[in-house]
Order: sequence, then structure tokens, then C-alpha cells
Amino acid sequence: MRFCVITVRRFGVNLRFKSVVMMRNAVLAFVVVVVTRAAPLGSG
Repeated sequence: MRFCVITVRRFGVNLRFKSVVMMRNAVLAFVVVVVTRAAPLGSG
């Protein structure tokens, strides 16, 4: 029983970490798109 609880807790932490990483990747991709779109306007 205790082993099951530890496994579930570890899985929850792993899931939360994955969601945070995915969110950070999405934000980075959005920033890259905005910068690449604004770069020609700024230089031109």
C-alpha cells in the first residue's frame, strides 16, 4: 500500500513537471515567432 502511494505521488510530480516544461516550451516558441515577425519590421 505504501509503495503504491509513493508511486502515485512520484507520477503526479512527474506529470506536473512535464506540464511546466511544455508550458515553458510553448512560451519560448511564441517569443521566437514574435521576434522573427518583428525583426524585419525593426530593421526595415
